[in-house]
Amino acid sequence: TYSQKGQHVRANDVATDGADNVFVIGTESSRALLFVHKYDSNGNLDMGFAGDGSQWLRPATGTYQEVFATPADGGSLLVASSAFIGGIQQVTLSKITSAGIIDTSFGSSGHVITSFASHHVLKALHRAEDGTIFLCGHADEGGTYKPFIARYGSDGTPDPGFGTDGFIQLNQFAGNYTTEGLLITAEGAIRIAGSVASYPGGQGFPQAFLLGLDADGLPESGFGELGLSVPPLLFRGEALSGTFGVAGAVAMADGRIVLGGYDYPRGSDGDVFLLRFDATGVLDTGFGLDGKAVLDLETGTDWNGWNDRIYAMLTIDGDRLVCAGAAGGSEFHKPALVTMSLADLSFLDHMILSGLSGAAAAPTADPNQDGIPNMLSVAFGIDPLTGEGRELRYPGSVLSEDGTEGELRFTVQVSPPSDLTYIVRQSCDLSEWIEIARRVGPGPWTGTGTVETLSESNGLREVLVVGSGTDPCGYFRVEVMLKE
Repeated sequence: TYSQKGQHVRANDVATDGADNVFVIGTESSRALLFVHKYDSNGNLDMGFAGDGSQWLRPATGTYQEVFATPADGGSLLVASSAFIGGIQQVTLSKITSAGIIDTSFGSSGHVITSFASHHVLKALHRAEDGTIFLCGHADEGGTYKPFIARYGSDGTPDPGFGTDGFIQLNQFAGNYTTEGLLITAEGAIRIAGSVASYPGGQGFPQAFLLGLDADGLPESGFGELGLSVPPLLFRGEALSGTFGVAGAVAMADGRIVLGGYDYPRGSDGDVFLLRFDATGVLDTGFGLDGKAVLDLETGTDWNGWNDRIYAMLTIDGDRLVCAGAAGGSEFHKPALVTMSLADLSFLDHMILSGLSGAAAAPTADPNQDGIPNMLSVAFGIDPLTGEGRELRYPGSVLSEDGTEGELRFTVQVSPPSDLTYIVRQSCDLSEWIEIARRVGPGPWTGTGTVETLSESNGLREVLVVGSGTDPCGYFRVEVMLKE
């Protein structure tokens, strides 16, 4: 659906309320005005909203850039923007009632203007359940970019207990920061995501960052290094570099955080990357390869700069990831939607996170021609493209010292695909095989055999399976099955 209101407009954001209504927010062509259109669940303009379905805002005289919106109490809407006011990029915040009227009880006549002496680019707006409002972005201090976070009460008043007059700028971290995402945990802690250039140790390449602040806006003890996590971005030994950007971050139900973006490390062939962090800012090595995944949305070399990108991320119930963006084809971009479970990854999810798709991602496919099909590579924690780890992680059996028990050692993923099943069988004579252990996905081992964990690191777990019997039964086999 579209609306024609006599103005050229540019949509920047979309928001929904609890009644399935949709708000579209943006700027008109000259960027001197902000607009809000409200649609009902059928895509029709709600004529009860501001009289004709549209509200036009001018918090101050200026030109507006980034625009964000989020629902507030009683069906009302918060609208925030970066605006060039007097030649300086400032931050504005406005509130509109469910009827489309500017709420004059909010701030000053419905608007809050946060003024600065230098450019401040707004990148995120968040409203907590208690009504507290957060604005986040980065400040341009003469070509040096630093993250900032501002906190307001539900009435738009800057929170005097937060930083200086409700504002904190994080100048203590080295590098130039471009902020793209803001998360507030259930405990009120703050997480800011984006990319950083000129970071010490970054070897000249842009890096992704995740910043952890406590509820008072101070760097959180125990999160990353002094509150900042900047992991080295190497994927299969190759640096993520070149044209680089972070699209945002989402929180899982268990507190882990997934950060997503795009990178063009191989000439013009650009891919999407995902990083997953635990609650302390450490890369979750049970995700992808060492916590990192590269997704090739369109296989083959992209042409003339048509690269894979994602622009928006969200989670469904905190355990399913949805990314929207564009896939670079042979001649042009195509709309792309990626969705996967973050809680229980399937075999196909593991293939996607390994950069494989189509026929190359089939369970029986062997993309690197090392004799190990994808299903076994995933089962034993072997990289399906490089074969890394195959010498160390395949099963091997020995007899116990007294010769009465057989033992089997092998490596599995800590969080294997939810649709993958391991079955360990034991034999004394190679003719009769008895099942002694079984594991379905990331669940526990069951059966008459004893399964012990010998070591665990980088998302992999070395296990020891012990069988018993009066005779030395030292023959074992491991079966791997994929649920259809």
